[in-house]
Amino acid sequence: MDRNPESSWNPRVPADITPSDFETLVRDWLVRCGQGDSQQMTTEHLGLVEGSGGEYEIDVLVRLSVFGGVGLVILVECKHQARPVERKEALVLEAKLRDVGAHKGMLFSTSGFQKGALEYEPPTASLRSPLSGASGRTRPGLQALGP
Repeated sequence: MDRNPESSWNPRVPADITPSDFETLVRDWLVRCGQGDSQQMTTEHLGLVEGSGGEYEIDVLVRLSVFGGVGLVILVECKHQARPVERKEALVLEAKLRDVGAHKGMLFSTSGFQKGALEYEPPTASLRSPLSGASGRTRPGLQALGP
């Protein structure tokens, strides 16, 4: 992969995919990862969740039922933009998690993450970058996903 020389954990050029296709790709990847496990999982593209601050449209809303019926909610945001994701976008996701009472958040990006976002990563959210051909952990809190 062609990486950005100023931030080696980011691609030089964002992935060539539409925002909606990126969200669907992430949702499909999550479904494949959850297959065969002992939990029940539902996903909703552009799912709506209610919080004290109002209603939020989430790129991919994941609901899990584990341990015989314990419900977990995961908010997944997919950032398709030319620049790496900034710290403030991780803060916005964390605020949504708190407001709606979700258990976990995941932030995917087509163009990686700025250093501040990687250093900030809260324990309730995970930053992910679908870097073609890469696998394994590339930086603390950032997992590069292969095809």
